Amino acid sequence: MAEGRSAPQAHGGPGWQALQSLCLIARLHQVAGDPAALAHQLGLSPSEPVGVSDLLRAAQGLGLKARKVSCGVERLALTPLPALALVRERTAEGEGSGVASHGVRAA
Repeated sequence: MAEGRSAPQAHGGPGWQALQSLCLIARLHQVAGDPAALAHQLGLSPSEPVGVSDLLRAAQGLGLKARKVSCGVERLALTPLPALALVRERTAEGEGSGVASHGVRAA
């Protein structure tokens, strides 16, 4: 490991993947982002969930443009990329339950 760099910490709290995904998108735009630093700036502990409003604030804090857009699966292919998608579980009737299955995933 390079001198002055520590090994990445394994955080598994709710929403941690969302912050990691946001940092990955930031890197695509040549913007440095650290999930732990973003969580600290948002005032979140590693065990706290990260909401959509938290992600929007974190993206704006990195200098990225971000907004929330709701769309169905049929329009997902038309969504501008890169994007983060909140995946919701479906009930037997085919309606969304409003519960995220595994947080936010990079699309």
